[in-house]
Amino acid sequence: MRQPRNGKIGALDAFDSARLEAFLTAAAAEQKTAAAIGRMRSRRHDRRPPYTLTVVPLGAELAVYGRPLAMIVLADPDERSPSERDLAEFFGLSPAESRLAVALLAGKRLGEVARDFGVQISTLRTQLSSILRKTGVTRQVDLIRLLSSVPVIAPGTSQPD
Repeated sequence: MRQPRNGKIGALDAFDSARLEAFLTAAAAEQKTAAAIGRMRSRRHDRRPPYTLTVVPLGAELAVYGRPLAMIVLADPDERSPSERDLAEFFGLSPAESRLAVALLAGKRLGEVARDFGVQISTLRTQLSSILRKTGVTRQVDLIRLLSSVPVIAPGTSQPD
């Protein structure tokens, strides 16, 4: 992906730019088809793994000045796990619960987390119980599976790759 120029988003090469333009055109069409949702990978300047880009049309009721809208979701494969903030927003976790969830997702055990955070293991067990309730799962293994499935979306950036 490259920085927007003249208010337009684009890809690094002509082929990817043409695909992105076709996806945006399909998303903006009045008669939307299954092709209205477009997915592609877009390479970077620095040879890191390419972004995954999804273009999704938004409903006609969201049109602005009669012009249809589309949403572009950019996923960065370098961001493999959700942040504390992501988990707090997604599941309604407290900062302490989010910190514990991220640590568990990184493979840490409660005893290790207790030492790292300087808290009692009983405190972490209480937080874990609350996390399980808020996420709707009953076992820690199911929690890790659920947290691993939370999509990580790369925030917009004004810096080139």
